[in-house]
Amino acid sequence: SELLEHLPSSTFKQTIKEFQRITRDYILISVPYRENLNLRILLMTRKILFLAYYFPPLGGGGAIRPVKFIKYLWQSNWHPIVITSRTENYYALDYTGFNDLPNSLIVQRTPEFNLLPVYEWLYKFRLDGLAHFLRRHESRFLLPDRQMGWFRSALKAGLDICKEENIDLIFSTAPPYTCHLIARSLKHRTSLPWIADFRDEWSDYGFIRWGGIARFFQKKMEKQVLQVADKITTTTSWISQNFQEKIKAAQNKIYTITNGFDPEDFTNLPIDSFNNKKLVLTHAGSFYGQRTPREFLQALNSLIRSNLIGKNEIEINFLGPKPSIKALSEFNLQLSSIKFWGYRSHRQALQQLSQSTALILIQSEEGYRCIPGKTYEYLALGKPILAIVPEFSAVKKLLKEKDGIYFADINNIETIRQTLYRLYRDWKRGLLKLKIQHRGLENFSYPRLVERLINLFNEVCEDDKPQRNVARVIKGV
Repeated sequence: SELLEHLPSSTFKQTIKEFQRITRDYILISVPYRENLNLRILLMTRKILFLAYYFPPLGGGGAIRPVKFIKYLWQSNWHPIVITSRTENYYALDYTGFNDLPNSLIVQRTPEFNLLPVYEWLYKFRLDGLAHFLRRHESRFLLPDRQMGWFRSALKAGLDICKEENIDLIFSTAPPYTCHLIARSLKHRTSLPWIADFRDEWSDYGFIRWGGIARFFQKKMEKQVLQVADKITTTTSWISQNFQEKIKAAQNKIYTITNGFDPEDFTNLPIDSFNNKKLVLTHAGSFYGQRTPREFLQALNSLIRSNLIGKNEIEINFLGPKPSIKALSEFNLQLSSIKFWGYRSHRQALQQLSQSTALILIQSEEGYRCIPGKTYEYLALGKPILAIVPEFSAVKKLLKEKDGIYFADINNIETIRQTLYRLYRDWKRGLLKLKIQHRGLENFSYPRLVERLINLFNEVCEDDKPQRNVARVIKGV
């Protein structure tokens, strides 16, 4: 610092630039005025190349985890540089997601080739049958997924950023699994450490039906990713165990970092807006595969037809894309008490959930190892939860130790009917709690989860190269 005190301004800047190049660290410097060269080194940061397809303005559950990771990583010495798709052809656009991102975050958006224009052309010329056929079977010929057309542009951008920004670590989150293939290629060409984050399973993902040949290649790509990545993170211990068995990995390679909730999202929510005249049940999120509201609606229909629940005493809200008309056709007589709101922004969804009497959680057998991300936000809201889930599932294991949970087996309509009626009776008798305080919930807050992620980043980089100082102070310039 004594030597730096006497350097001219231009020489000082060049010295700092060279220091950056040698140490591969980034120095944040504040020199407000030339007359007052009081230098403040805030932090020497490390840089992450962060690959995320679902990223604002794309919304939905897949975008929440990467956004919250970046929000709280930015408060540490780990600063991401994001590569994402340029596409906005998506059912869920949520521009409020930008509110969680730092203004100085670098986001590289690259073009993507996909079949959406083809589908639009087919629908335009009334070739609906062919469009439906292609959509139904695209998982057989688009490998690993429909986002494969993003691979080349994202890989090129990633190589450029690694060269120009002195990246310390590659982090990819999937699905789509194309993200992991891009990251694998980047690791091969740069030798940088890589963490692969799985929000869902891959070849065992039950919501997608792969044909025999496609399934073979999915398994092969999955195994390569699991073997090549330096560390693996998953959202449930069940997925971690499944991956562990697939590759016989060392115990310290695969980590579980669950989804969670952001405490700041729950400030100023109208939690106390309670409708005593109606039992208001709300479900947030999409339905696909075998995960549909069919069983729930069958049970509700039976209770109303039996006059056990008054038709005007209950209101059902679905926040998200409307399920297929075919799945709902037999319930037309009762649709006056059911409202489909379409996609809502994350903030809007939380507000509407907070004004409900109880919340609906549905999980099918296909996703028994997975826990829907909204589960943690449901718990943070402190509302009673009607959990229609498999008896043997990760989500039931999580919830069975919590208060205010009304369990029903997804495979047994009679138990759904009985559980729904029990919830209704408790509401009529005034036994439902307005705000449930769940013990240990702070462990699922994103600030706490990101602390664990940072520890993993540090561990990976220490294994990859000699440890560097993460902060220094230079005085008196």
